[in-house]
Amino acid sequence: MSFLSKTGEIFGGLIFSLSLGFLIVFIALANFTQYNNLQPIMTNLIVNQFRQNLTQTQIDFLYSDLTDQCKSSATANVPLGNNNSASLKCEDVKNSNSTDIPNLIAKNLFDQIYYKKYDCSFLNCIKDLSFQKGTVETNQKFQIVLTAKANEFFTKNQIFLIGGMFLGIALIIVSVRVWYNILKNVGFTLLFVGITYLLIPLMKSSFIGQVTGMDLSAVVDALFKPIIMLLRISLILGIIFTATGYIASYLLKPPEKKKS
Repeated sequence: MSFLSKTGEIFGGLIFSLSLGFLIVFIALANFTQYNNLQPIMTNLIVNQFRQNLTQTQIDFLYSDLTDQCKSSATANVPLGNNNSASLKCEDVKNSNSTDIPNLIAKNLFDQIYYKKYDCSFLNCIKDLSFQKGTVETNQKFQIVLTAKANEFFTKNQIFLIGGMFLGIALIIVSVRVWYNILKNVGFTLLFVGITYLLIPLMKSSFIGQVTGMDLSAVVDALFKPIIMLLRISLILGIIFTATGYIASYLLKPPEKKKS
């Protein structure tokens, strides 16, 4: 194999593996950040935090205050500290009781987070993140990952990663040419990406460690579920492609000429 062919094979495999790896992550994040998937998870998380910080007596008092506000207004405001507040529709308040209030507040807070407008692009906002664990500022900055802006970014950019995969495969095909060796190259790449499935437990624990003071197990499980599924598919396809390539190369390899 010539130098150019070997270089093309290496670069093709690298482009293919990176594109596939990022595509798996982007598909998982796009699925995770869909409103209908993310809203019940985050709402439940906020409700749990709310109930940890307030007693039922305080919640009953809050409900009474909201009911009083609704006597003269169509909305009722709940001050939450750090200049934050939740605005509840009085129609929802009147059709609920005190036990429903944490859920109403949580849904309102999530909608504020999910549809929040940012002055920076998604990537520029990510670049500005401060990775000082356990600070309120850091947790607030990480909220951009839980927004419609994030969902749009992860969804739209999948097409470029798919294009990168095809480019990588094309380089491998042009460089290798023999179909069963192409299968082996593609199979090895799929195996390389799929084998990271074994690192999922470590990734989960590392992810949970980024934010303190919350039980993020439900969030992490929802995020990693599609990643695990896609990595398993990559691993299985890698085994099939690699095995097929080796079997075909063994069966179709021309016999060596005997020396006289």
